[in-house]
Amino acid sequence: MFWSATAQRVLLAVIVVLFCVRNLPWHLDDFDQAKQAYVSFEMVTRGNWWFQHTPSQNIATKPPLAGWISAALFLTTRWWDGAWRVPSLVSGLLVLLALARLGNRLWPGIGGSIAAGVFGLNLMAPRLATLVRTDMLLTAFIFFAGMVVYEKVRSGSPWRARERWTIFLLILGSMLTKGPIAYAFLLPGLVVFWWICRARRVHANAWSGAWTWFGPLLFFVAWAVAGIFGNREFYEQVVLKEFLGRFTVGEQAVHRNQPVYFYLTHILRDFAPWTFLLIALPFLKSVRRMLLENRTALWLVCWSVGGLVVMSVVPSKRPDRIFPVVPPLCLLLVHGLRELHTSSWPAKRVVAVCIAVALFASGGYTVFNIVKDYRSHEGLLAEFGARVRERAQQNGLRYLVTTSKDEGMLLYLRKAEFSKPRDAIAAWKAGEIDALVLNKKDFENGLSALAPWLVADQSGVGASKNSQYFFVVRNQPQ
Repeated sequence: MFWSATAQRVLLAVIVVLFCVRNLPWHLDDFDQAKQAYVSFEMVTRGNWWFQHTPSQNIATKPPLAGWISAALFLTTRWWDGAWRVPSLVSGLLVLLALARLGNRLWPGIGGSIAAGVFGLNLMAPRLATLVRTDMLLTAFIFFAGMVVYEKVRSGSPWRARERWTIFLLILGSMLTKGPIAYAFLLPGLVVFWWICRARRVHANAWSGAWTWFGPLLFFVAWAVAGIFGNREFYEQVVLKEFLGRFTVGEQAVHRNQPVYFYLTHILRDFAPWTFLLIALPFLKSVRRMLLENRTALWLVCWSVGGLVVMSVVPSKRPDRIFPVVPPLCLLLVHGLRELHTSSWPAKRVVAVCIAVALFASGGYTVFNIVKDYRSHEGLLAEFGARVRERAQQNGLRYLVTTSKDEGMLLYLRKAEFSKPRDAIAAWKAGEIDALVLNKKDFENGLSALAPWLVADQSGVGASKNSQYFFVVRNQPQ
């Protein structure tokens, strides 16, 4: 009964709920969310569809596909919060459902619960599911490309034109999301898989053709070349700092360097108890034999381990960047536990315990963070921005926002750029605006130039916030 179809649907529903609520209250104040959100906002408000900026007007360092999707969603729904977060959520749900379906095919009745549980019941996936970032979207492109290879290895059938074009489009999607990073997750595994199969004289059938893998690179290179020749800052920020800077080490490192084992420790922690099962299974002789004899399982090993090793060698690291190796590990665990079950081990009991532990850990961690974030008023600035927009709209107020370190404030106020304090004060004196949003420093330094005025609203200071803002409105004489 525990492994019934109803139980699996309940498990999937719980994971979907965790995905939807983990980042409440929604705000843009951490993890560079404001930078990613501003990309689509600039597309809609300024028509910059190919090259965008950050809220501080530096060059945006990622290709524009995620921004295009968010901009299209906004133009359809007129709902920015959804337009920014739905692409990640839908990407996560597509991967989740695909894993459940493939897991059930591998091990009917239980495999889908294992694959879905590994992917959804951990500390990382719920966080990424509605975060305004490109990690989940990139993971979806890489996963589905790897699964096309998986199906060809499994079936052994010749590559058809539709499948080759599917690979091409998925790699192109990843290129236009985050550059050539998909190669680091897929190509090393393909090379090792080909080498092992060649040594064993087994037909691999994993290669769809050079044009399907490297043709999309031409589109990315064309975008990059256009950016380099169009803006000197693009070369400095995107090529030198964002790309080449990932490989610099020592005191000259542009990005923070981490040790080689950095990703391994995060996977062990964030995906426990599943990771302990993955480590333990290869110690069983039957599982090792299965991994060598089963071509699909071997491809999953090459795919996931290859990506993990290559990404670990890159000096610049951050936990979320390794997330694309997780989906193949989900299916690899299904393969291993199925073999364990056929070897008279109590695999179903082990899985039941792991699901219960993972559900408690992931669910408890989600509830704890939601409660903590509401108590510390993490959505403070977003609420303030919504109040300002509502008051300005009701009273027809023209207003500006002065320069701030809180990049999300632009998005909360739906403004395209910050104004320097002196420019804002000049506009006030000239009667071009009726109100101003100022941070505390500008508020204390600039009020003498704004009289007569009144404070129409102000943001509080939450336990985790150091910024305070004031909405100052021209005081009309009675």
